[in-house]
Amino acid sequence: MTKASVYIAIGSNIEPLRRIPCCLQMLEEIPESSLRAQSSWYRTLPWGMEDQLDFLNLVVGMDTSLSPRALLRETQAIEARLGRVRTLKNGPRVIDLDILLFGDRILEDDGLSIPHPGLLLRDFMLVPLIEIAPNAVYPVRGLSVGLLEQVGWICASPRQASRGGRISVILELAQGNPQKDLASNISIIL
Repeated sequence: MTKASVYIAIGSNIEPLRRIPCCLQMLEEIPESSLRAQSSWYRTLPWGMEDQLDFLNLVVGMDTSLSPRALLRETQAIEARLGRVRTLKNGPRVIDLDILLFGDRILEDDGLSIPHPGLLLRDFMLVPLIEIAPNAVYPVRGLSVGLLEQVGWICASPRQASRGGRISVILELAQGNPQKDLASNISIIL
């Protein structure tokens, strides 16, 4: 069976330095799938409900022969195993997994929209995606996400406009050393 190239956004603002590594391990265990890319970790301001802790966000690239619905079931099972309970929209998250792109598929189904409807509006999804896959095609426009950003087809979010910029702090991954203390790698970008 042919494998699709998939991109998944990961976010957490409740014990993210503990939850995200567990999530990455669980993503590696999804059947008929393999992780092939991981972005830097980005510290971002909350989206929607602003009175909460900052988030850590990243995007991973996977190859999978699962269907979009089967992959959604797998990601929701990971969220449940890590303790996610859906209570407040845009509220604090133990872990949040969103399928951004699934090959060249465009899908609007009960509880599943591909590409993710917020992809071009949310810096915490788009910036890490462009970092690892600037040539990934946004199927609605038929252009790469990197090119869409260059030609200005990506709208600035109200948060970006009101706060004067994108992401203020980046947490770089310790490449090749998963045991390294991640908290020691925080750097501020002004």
